[in-house]
Amino acid sequence: MPAKKNRTNLISKFQAALKQKLTAEKYRHSLRTADWAKEIAGFCNYDPDTAYLAGLLHDCAKTSDAGYLLAQAQKRRIRLTKKYRENPLLLHSPLGAALAREEFGVTDQKILNAIHYHTLGRAKMVKLEKIIYVADYSEPGRRSPAARQIRRLLRKTGDLNQAVKIKKETNARKFGETA
Repeated sequence: MPAKKNRTNLISKFQAALKQKLTAEKYRHSLRTADWAKEIAGFCNYDPDTAYLAGLLHDCAKTSDAGYLLAQAQKRRIRLTKKYRENPLLLHSPLGAALAREEFGVTDQKILNAIHYHTLGRAKMVKLEKIIYVADYSEPGRRSPAARQIRRLLRKTGDLNQAVKIKKETNARKFGETA
């Protein structure tokens, strides 16, 4: 991450771009996810600024236009797995990693991977991937019982692995096997 002043300028620039790119609700969700990711990072000894940035950009490709997502994924040669063909809106995750690199200039592979895997996760996720995976699902605007359970768990114990397990179980019910 760049020096603090440059980091602040960079984050402000990204926020302005996202405000133009996303719907108002998706933008607010991205801000809440970034704030929550930063808080989670504090529970598990991870750089809060990196977690904030990954949380901020995690939905930078979010849209409800499945045709657009499919076309953009094909253009970037993103592998269209069965899960993506069945639910093209999930493509916002790998496409988001590509856009974070192309449009926002992100080069940190840990941030790009966290964006790529924030929805479905993967086996052997590293700490930042886990943080964004659960932060997106459990940010304070999310009202599901599982999201509330994760927030309580993390604030009480900081057990990121247990939080991941809860989200994986939810994903398995919603999408089938995930990784």
